[in-house]
Amino acid sequence: MGSRHQNSNSTEKEEGDDGGVSGAAVGVTAVAGAAALVVWGLSKLFGSSKPEENNNMLMGSTALEGGYDDDKWTKPKYDWFKLNTDASGGLIRDHRGEWMIGFTAKLETSDITLAELHAVREGLKLALEEGLTKVIIETDSEQAVDLIKNPNKVNPRNISLRSKIEECRSLMMKHSDWELFHICREKNRCADAMAKMAKNQMEQLIIWEQTPTNLHIQNLLSADII
Repeated sequence: MGSRHQNSNSTEKEEGDDGGVSGAAVGVTAVAGAAALVVWGLSKLFGSSKPEENNNMLMGSTALEGGYDDDKWTKPKYDWFKLNTDASGGLIRDHRGEWMIGFTAKLETSDITLAELHAVREGLKLALEEGLTKVIIETDSEQAVDLIKNPNKVNPRNISLRSKIEECRSLMMKHSDWELFHICREKNRCADAMAKMAKNQMEQLIIWEQTPTNLHIQNLLSADII
């Protein structure tokens, strides 16, 4: 089957508090230039005093092959890996678009933002366990990206949400290079299919070392690399 099942505390029950979270639009910054572009590090993100600088660092496109198009998943450049997540599932692919590893998680929370952040966290942990340190993170949750960039927007009383955000930021700092993007749902179809698969599982967490036999997911993976 090519999967590892876990029923430990990998995925805990979490309920979001009723503290408010202010929304914000995520701006996409195009970085142009003939020379090789520098991937901005997390240390600079934490040291920046201007919110707009944080946005630029997190929304750069230096590790993409062929740029972004409106509705098609894009391969990362050589030596980079791409993590796509969607609430209760995710997957990591290499520069050829080939499957590296994936996960499905059984979440017991009604807070969709908390679920999206949990998926980002699980994906980052998995990447580190696999020794993949140059990672592009993509999610179709605009709010999750915004809160990772701007944790001060979270109500201080919302302990669960603040804790999850800090976990994501801490894991990102352990990667040598990383980039974070909000993408449209069309680009995130494979992660969405993984999340839907998780709805029927009894295990708290399943690690997919090989591509699932689910025909729909296999077709989506093939379509992404055409």
